[in-house]
Amino acid sequence: MPRRRRPAITTEDRARWLGDLERGRGVTAIARAEGRDIRVVKRHIELALQEREVGLARRDFIRGRLEQHQEDLLSQVGRLKEALGHGPPQPLAPGDDLKRKIHEGLKEHLQRIPVARLVSAVQTQMAGYWEVRTEMLNELRQQEQQLKSTVLETLSLHPWSDNLVRAIESWAWSGSSWERPYEARMQDEGQGYHQLWGEFSLTHQPVSQLDLGPIEQAHRALCLRATSLVAPLLERVGPLRELAARVVDELDVFVLRRVVPGRCRYCPV
Repeated sequence: MPRRRRPAITTEDRARWLGDLERGRGVTAIARAEGRDIRVVKRHIELALQEREVGLARRDFIRGRLEQHQEDLLSQVGRLKEALGHGPPQPLAPGDDLKRKIHEGLKEHLQRIPVARLVSAVQTQMAGYWEVRTEMLNELRQQEQQLKSTVLETLSLHPWSDNLVRAIESWAWSGSSWERPYEARMQDEGQGYHQLWGEFSLTHQPVSQLDLGPIEQAHRALCLRATSLVAPLLERVGPLRELAARVVDELDVFVLRRVVPGRCRYCPV
C-alpha cells in the first residue's frame, strides 16, 4: 500500500508552530501533535521567524515612507496657509517642480473632502481678482508713462504703478480703507537735496528742491487716477479674504491632527 503523502506545510502552519513555541510548548510536542519530523518542525519555525522579521522590517519601511509622505503633504498645507492667510493672495501652486507635484498630490487627498470645494472657490475668485488687478495695473502704467514724460529724463524714478498697487492691496487685505491715496513727505538729505516719499520712495536717489515739484505733481495725478480705478479691485478683496480664512481654518484641522486623509498617486501603499 503506497504511503499517504502529507499535505504541504503552509506559511500559516509554521506561524502557528512559532506561536505555540513562544507560548511554552516544546518542539517535540509540536512535532508529535502535527505528526511531523522534529527536524522539519524546527526548520519551519526558523523560516517563520525569518518571515516575521521580514514582515516587521517591511512594515517599518512602509511606515517610515508614509510618515515622510505625510510630512510632505503637511508642508504643502503650511504653504497654502501662508499663501492664503498673510497679505494679498499669492499663487496656490509652488514654482518648484517637485513641490508642485506634492501640491497636486495634496489636491488628490482633499478631493473627496469639503475643503476641496472651498479651495476651488478660492482659485476661481483669485482668477477674477488677478484679472481686475492686471487691468488696473496696465491702465496705471500707461498713465504713469505719460506723467513721467513731464519730468526730467535725467531723474531715475521707481516704478510707481507697481508699488502703488501693492500698497493698495496691503491696506485692503488688512481691512484698512484707502481714503488718502497721496501723502507726500520730504526727507532732507542735506546740501539742498531731498528724498521724496509717497507710500514708497519716488526716486532712486535724492533730488534737488527744484525737481521736487514736477515729481510730486506727477505722482499725485497717478494716485488720483488709481482712486478712480480701485473700486472693482476692492470689491473682490472682502469676499476673497473671508473665503481664504475659511480655508485656513479647515487646513488647521490637518495640522492639529498631524495627518492629511485620503490617497494620491504618490502614496507609498
